[in-house]
Amino acid sequence: RYLEKYKIKRLFQELGTRLLYERPEDSNAFLIEILEKMKRDIHPFFNETDVQTCFTAVDIHKTGVISAEQYRNALKNLGIEAPVPLETETIDRETFVSSVLNQLAQDTRENTPNA
Repeated sequence: RYLEKYKIKRLFQELGTRLLYERPEDSNAFLIEILEKMKRDIHPFFNETDVQTCFTAVDIHKTGVISAEQYRNALKNLGIEAPVPLETETIDRETFVSSVLNQLAQDTRENTPNA
């Protein structure tokens, strides 16, 4: 339960992926740097650029808007199991990015020990 609640598995996957991709000389210093950066960021796994990239991937017809269903599915793919619904049937890039970042920040606060 603890592992699920605090998303420990996802943390180790992210750290392992970064280690394999970057292949730093000093892996301990690298991990400490990544963890310190994660602590400062709004969300430990996704930043605004990541969320914009997510929108681009979901907007398969390149119309600049996605459906409410695509929005919900994108949030679930980002690890938000119960996304707050928006009061619209279509979502543009700006609304998507703002809403997703807010929900990621809220999700992080709710799942951080002693927050």
